[in-house]
Amino acid sequence: MRNSNHLYIMAIVLSVVSSCGDDPFSQISEIELPEHEPLTAMSLHLVAGDSLMNPYLGQSREITGEEPRTGPDGSLTLFQNGAEVASGTYTTGSDRASGFELIATNKIEALPGDVFQLDGIVGDFGTATSAQVMPAPANIEFISYTVDGGLSIDGDRVDELIVDVTDPVDEENIYAFDVGFYLTRTDNCTDTICDSVNIFRSIYTESIDPIVEDSYDLGNLLRDGTFNGNTYRLRLLVYNSNDDRDEPLFLRVLTLTEDGYRYVVSRTAFEDARFDPFSEPVNVHDNVDNGYGYFMVSNLTEVEVLE
Repeated sequence: MRNSNHLYIMAIVLSVVSSCGDDPFSQISEIELPEHEPLTAMSLHLVAGDSLMNPYLGQSREITGEEPRTGPDGSLTLFQNGAEVASGTYTTGSDRASGFELIATNKIEALPGDVFQLDGIVGDFGTATSAQVMPAPANIEFISYTVDGGLSIDGDRVDELIVDVTDPVDEENIYAFDVGFYLTRTDNCTDTICDSVNIFRSIYTESIDPIVEDSYDLGNLLRDGTFNGNTYRLRLLVYNSNDDRDEPLFLRVLTLTEDGYRYVVSRTAFEDARFDPFSEPVNVHDNVDNGYGYFMVSNLTEVEVLE
């Protein structure tokens, strides 16, 4: 009798499973994606003192990548306190023009509180726009760089950089500490002269301080929530492994806006999760109206730390 009951229950289970489709145990689910509305996509990180900038400008595409990678003509215009200070265009033939640049008439001297606005137009998609307020530069009180002065997490000797930053009272400030060196790129050469551009190359740094965050492309990030209005001492381990390099090392301290910080943190999380099949989806911060992308401005304090 017991065996008969087991057979009866098994028959019911099989009938239910067979009614669920051809492969009831399949782990593949079809997800219908929303229809994509193409808009202008643009991005730019403006640092006070820039005269030559390398933005991105193009037409947004679906995540399936099935749309063509070419797009219509486009243009970017940068304003400072309402006055145009730089502009650039690209023509049909690529999703991002090779060597597309924003060239300012003069070096962009920015004061804290200056309002910068970036307008981008691609085809007939309308004007995408974003505005940011320039923060004040960092107040660096003390810097010390010691070759082989620190120990890595693996117990290896690495360089140590100590920085004291004095934070303004009753202001929310965000800092990025980036160590690296400059390389010179030459373009547009004639028989007698070439255009030269200095390109900053970062060196990997890390800190054991729990309030310091790593970032994808701006070194180490620090918010002033725990030391507002006081002087904070930051210790960085610098992995300067190339002893044959002739170029001096510099510390670049950038002050970021809230939008800039959110973009950098979310971009870092996106890059960390990019090739991890078990990671949660990451939405990269966007601050462009009538389009996609980001626009961030930052002030710069730069010091040579090693000849």
